[in-house]
Amino acid sequence: MSAPARPLRLEGLVKRFGDHAVLEGVSLAVPEGEIVALLGPSGSGKTTLLRLVAGFERADAGRILLGEERIDELPPERRGFGMVFQHYALFPHRSVAGNVAFGLETRGLARAAIAARVEAALARVELGGLGGRRISEISGGQQQRVALARALAPEPPVLLLDEPLSNLDPSLRERTRRELAALLRALGITTLLVTHEQEEAFELGTRVALLHGGRLVQVGTPGEIYRAPATRFAAGFVGRASFVPVEVVAAGDGPVRVRGAGLPGGETEAEAAEALAVGERADAMLRPEALELAEPGTPRTLAGEVVAARFGGAWSWATVRAAGGLEVEVLVPGPPPALGAAVAVARRPDARPRVYRRETP
Repeated sequence: MSAPARPLRLEGLVKRFGDHAVLEGVSLAVPEGEIVALLGPSGSGKTTLLRLVAGFERADAGRILLGEERIDELPPERRGFGMVFQHYALFPHRSVAGNVAFGLETRGLARAAIAARVEAALARVELGGLGGRRISEISGGQQQRVALARALAPEPPVLLLDEPLSNLDPSLRERTRRELAALLRALGITTLLVTHEQEEAFELGTRVALLHGGRLVQVGTPGEIYRAPATRFAAGFVGRASFVPVEVVAAGDGPVRVRGAGLPGGETEAEAAEALAVGERADAMLRPEALELAEPGTPRTLAGEVVAARFGGAWSWATVRAAGGLEVEVLVPGPPPALGAAVAVARRPDARPRVYRRETP
């Protein structure tokens, strides 16, 4: 008979530092074996949330449960979670194997059992045979894997990762991210990780939990959050997006119709992220891939001038400024047009804008 599943559940977590609320009623369920990435800007509360789960901070309200057991009142060592810190916190005076063995030694395991677990943990992260090396003798990517092996050696029910790739150079970071994503999926261990990098969240997380101002804004797969962001903040934070002022001219239970002088293609059907009324002012979100460049003077396009461009190889990005200062970003094949070029921006026929209520100052 298999053991009952032990999902991680956060219920109504509140954390204040003085008069400042860092977390305000955060609830999140992480099924056993799932990888959830906590994504958000600096100050959104994601690291504080991870520290609450780890036991390094105590919540002012709410509960943390593992399966049916309430664990928020337990000290960190009794929760039994594995954790990889942002700067790894490896011991320079210990060997690779000695670092991995540290947590096992504190649990009082027999020497033979410790050696067997260390060997297995190093093999998991493809560092077999490197146990005798000093920390200063291995690369940054290998150090990251040593920290991961140390967290995995005690066979924890939950793995916590705090910006685990932040101190790697860009090329090593990308390669290590791929390796870590494959490893986490192969292990099948319940994982909660913190990052402010969208690419990391999307590659490592089976689901993404987006935080802003201490609140959970949206939880979903990377595709769900990119294609259908729940709020204007989510739309602007995840991916690249342009916002065009529009007016709602028809509304009902389904899509709405909007129009605006700066909307490429003119009046159109749009997805409403929230209930909108006829006559209400709103912002239509357009991803760069929803737009394309056309010859100046093409009907139903937005005329403008290229004011910024970024070469990206097979695809590039061009920022076009129209009358009134409105700017939109367009994904273009090959190299971008020259700065100052007069262009027209068209909306792809299958691209439906997503509309949000206009934010007022």
